[in-house]
Amino acid sequence: MNLDIFHDATLLTLSFDYENGEGEITLKTQSNIVKLSVYNIQEAIIPRANPWGKSISINEIIYDSEVLKIQMQSGDLIKINCKLQT
Repeated sequence: MNLDIFHDATLLTLSFDYENGEGEITLKTQSNIVKLSVYNIQEAIIPRANPWGKSISINEIIYDSEVLKIQMQSGDLIKINCKLQT
């Protein structure tokens, strides 16, 4: 999956099933709603400090070595150690 298409997408929801280690990330692009499924979640860090100012838009998403990083345009970096279902 090409994650570059999510630049300027809106982060709508992050939901996690703690017991099963699964989750879903809902994004809104210019043309549609996209749901990313993650599983085998080991850790999730979800800051909301807004160091660059408030924003719910995504700067970039990177998935490497089973770490999903969502860089928000607020300056926050969401990190989820997981597997991404493509």
